[in-house]
Amino acid sequence: MDEGRTFRNGLDFWSIDISLGLVVNMDQLLSELEHAALEAFQISADRHHSESIYCAALYTSGEYGYVYDTISTQEGLNRVAEHYLRKGSFDNFEKAVHDLKWSPCDSPYHLENEHLFEKCNQLLREIWGSLRKQPERDSDSVYRDVHSVFVKVLKKVRSSNIFPSDCLITLLAGDQSNEVRVVNSEEINSQAVCHAFASELMLNNDRLAKLRANRWPSDDSYEP
Repeated sequence: MDEGRTFRNGLDFWSIDISLGLVVNMDQLLSELEHAALEAFQISADRHHSESIYCAALYTSGEYGYVYDTISTQEGLNRVAEHYLRKGSFDNFEKAVHDLKWSPCDSPYHLENEHLFEKCNQLLREIWGSLRKQPERDSDSVYRDVHSVFVKVLKKVRSSNIFPSDCLITLLAGDQSNEVRVVNSEEINSQAVCHAFASELMLNNDRLAKLRANRWPSDDSYEP
């Protein structure tokens, strides 16, 4: 076994030494993120209980450099669509709703509880900062470990019943292909929920099949 490596919760984790002798590992990230996500999503579910929540997600960057909460509701989507329609960004309401539905940054409830994720993002900064100081370590492996933490937390959110069973629970990033969105959703949701989600997206079926078969290829062509 590699020095400094631990194996917990079925995941392969790096333990990363940082200043003042503090050890940061994926277990800490998992614990902090699970607590933050469950609290954040419960707050949002309670606050917007009169609206139809169709998506709740962890929102990150392509490099997994940060993580926050985002939710989308049909009523919020309609308001945003009307706003863009008044600005002349769209020709009609239906087109605006279609194009904005899966754009988390356009949701009025995007990053609604971002303050709850401060510790999680501090841990991510320490993980990636330590890795940059130790180039011999495998960044792809750490990337996959962080992804596994995100998915494990989202599965916990899914099983918590905070949101209705037809609400999509997933991992979203700002720069993310539709195919990757579908593959991410399939790690967390039922087949029915994933099918409904995929039916609303324009997909390259060949690329989707490739991602499903080999989510983490050995080259640099994979996406978050």
